[in-house]
Amino acid sequence: MDARQKESMEDRKRYLEETANLARMKQAVLTVIFIVVILAVCLHFGYPDDQYQIEKEADKNEGYLWKCKVEDESVVKPERDYYANGTFVFVFKAGEQGKTKVIFTLTKGESNEILKEETTSVSVDSFHKISFNGKTQNENPLIKKIDKEVDE
Repeated sequence: MDARQKESMEDRKRYLEETANLARMKQAVLTVIFIVVILAVCLHFGYPDDQYQIEKEADKNEGYLWKCKVEDESVVKPERDYYANGTFVFVFKAGEQGKTKVIFTLTKGESNEILKEETTSVSVDSFHKISFNGKTQNENPLIKKIDKEVDE
């Protein structure tokens, strides 16, 4: 083998090594981009199915009725409410990050006269976690996180 052939083989070997290194680098960059996109999607959507409930006690059989009104339903949306065993249950779903108020009113009978009104400050963080009056479900026994549908 003469010097030219030897030099040509070394150039070819160097070229193949550089090409392989470029391919590995492209694969690494694409992997990092994929991971970043997946993390961004997870952080953006958080836990969209997280639901929380607040319970208010009153005897529906004696004509008492709890109702709620949300000032900004883009932050927290009432999903459903029901009555069970002397307790009115209000289920909320986290929406956009922000703050709003939920107003609970207790009435009795046909008159719809408000006997009691309670305003609760509600905030939703970037992970779709709801806080009621600055407390999460772990800090307030009346707030419960729901992982699955509740039978009504």
